[in-house]
Amino acid sequence: MKYRIREQNELKPSGVEWLGDIPKKWQFTRLKYLAKIITGYTPSMDNNQNYSEEGMTWVKPDNLNEFNYINDSKEKISTEAIKKQNVVTKDSILVCCIGSIGKFGIAGKDLLTNQQINSLVFNKSINKYFSKYMIFSSKQEHNRMANGNVVQILNSTSQSNIYFATPNLLEQQKIANFLDEKSKIFDEAISKKEQLISKLELAKQSLISEVVTGKLKIVEENSKLQTIKREKNELKPSGVEWLGDIPKDWLLSRFDYETRIKARLGWKGLKAEEYVDEGYAFLATPNIKHKEIDFENVNYITKERYEESPEIMLEIGDVLLTKDGSTTGTVNVVRNLPKKTTVNSSIAVIRPKKIDSIYLYYFIASNYMQDTINLMLGGMGVPHLFQGDLNKFKLLVPTIIEQQQISKYLDEKLIHFDNTIEKTKQSITKLKEAKEALISQAVTGKIEVL
Repeated sequence: MKYRIREQNELKPSGVEWLGDIPKKWQFTRLKYLAKIITGYTPSMDNNQNYSEEGMTWVKPDNLNEFNYINDSKEKISTEAIKKQNVVTKDSILVCCIGSIGKFGIAGKDLLTNQQINSLVFNKSINKYFSKYMIFSSKQEHNRMANGNVVQILNSTSQSNIYFATPNLLEQQKIANFLDEKSKIFDEAISKKEQLISKLELAKQSLISEVVTGKLKIVEENSKLQTIKREKNELKPSGVEWLGDIPKDWLLSRFDYETRIKARLGWKGLKAEEYVDEGYAFLATPNIKHKEIDFENVNYITKERYEESPEIMLEIGDVLLTKDGSTTGTVNVVRNLPKKTTVNSSIAVIRPKKIDSIYLYYFIASNYMQDTINLMLGGMGVPHLFQGDLNKFKLLVPTIIEQQQISKYLDEKLIHFDNTIEKTKQSITKLKEAKEALISQAVTGKIEVL
């Protein structure tokens, strides 16, 4: 399907900032005249009879996934707890209005939602396929209309006053068909790039694991470090099932023999109001989850608080491992230290005695160690690594020269992976922006579908 950009003389001012100029033949109307708004609810959790595996689908914000239809949910409302006035009909648009404002999904059947979601049941003046693109393009306006300091909230009254531009039903259908076609092209391109990133991440992780467990050997050829597969006669059984065979000249040791592991047991009553504008940086898990440690977006504590725990005052070469919560196993290494810094109680500080800190970082990042950590956490309600468990983890120790070769090789090799991944992510961002722009232009009439 083709389209053209409308001439300025075909447009009129809408008087609504997010809509801008719209076609002269189009209407602009508040949402309350286009749809019925139904706010969801949560039956009492104290009464088990309110919930049933055979009950009605009950949608929460986590279930919302833009243009995907929702037909099921983990939790369901029992027949006895269903409020008929809150039942949302198939094809209604479900919009999160508490927290993730503007996040939306589509009802694939009659269902219920919790109180964070306002459901839009459009009247006959709006084509059901056009409606999803209307709401998608209005996300920023939904956010602008919300209020709240800690948690953003958009009540149904404010939402009902959002303006939309509406052509006749025939043109709505043409626009929806056009956007379905173009969105499919964008989505397929995005999906291919996401698959590429997944393959690169897997290849990257596989390379780290093969090198730090000795399956691949680092050699120097023409002043460049390369890898070759170790011969069978160069290996010996490790005695550890997940490690398999290891190089004959490598030592199978334990973390407590090769490192000193320290972690803060608590903050001795530290409260958020004790944070200061300047002072001693205090890292949390979000600061260590990316390639480079983030020393900028941190909280600060006083000198007195910093000096309470000298054992976790960071030094260059320290390896940081998240030991609590859903991100347990996240690892990074202090390659530079721009300011005096400590860590919160979710992070363990692993200080190598003699081994290379970069090698240790890669070893913990390997599939072997991450699988070991996940096995240790299996079944825990709240994931947690105890210091005693960390001490007993097995650690492969090559010669210091080979450790340094491994560190140098992986640093150099992974830069290429990371650069390709980053460029692919940027390409995905541009595709998503182009898709959003096209949808916005179509539903506000800047372009005409031919």
